[in-house]
Amino acid sequence: MRKWLDSKAGATYLAEIPNTTLCVKKDCIELIYKMDRGLYIVINVMRANATELMLLAEWGDYFDRLKNPDAQMPQIRKTCPTLYKVLIGEDADGIGYAKATNGSKGLVLSHKVEKFKPLFCCITDELMEDFRKLVNKNLDIYNELRDNPPFSAWKDGLADLWNS
Repeated sequence: MRKWLDSKAGATYLAEIPNTTLCVKKDCIELIYKMDRGLYIVINVMRANATELMLLAEWGDYFDRLKNPDAQMPQIRKTCPTLYKVLIGEDADGIGYAKATNGSKGLVLSHKVEKFKPLFCCITDELMEDFRKLVNKNLDIYNELRDNPPFSAWKDGLADLWNS
């Protein structure tokens, strides 16, 4: 799975929808948002169970920097309130941090679907709204970490979020 920031789209855009496209993979669908030339946001959509999809923005090992939550969370709460709410499960949009069964780690949002509906058929207006919520939340958190990192290594680590 690709990380959530990439310099390549990995798919072609339709003229009708110039900023959003998708790429079908073996075990997921990538929804790709074009922020600017050479700046793309990738959200992976995969089945969580028979009636639920998981939208995942892959952050890789970035949050492994959280080694001592008791000591680090107060600083994160102060400098990065959006991230703090996501990490403690109190985000207003229902976005959280999770590790997927395939080893992926990142910000996730679950989305209910009809039982065993094919993944490709689940791309609805409602799913696209959840996609936009997850894109915006990732950007908010990235900007918090860039502008006011809780620890210096956290700002330095933002470069690791890009696919190589």
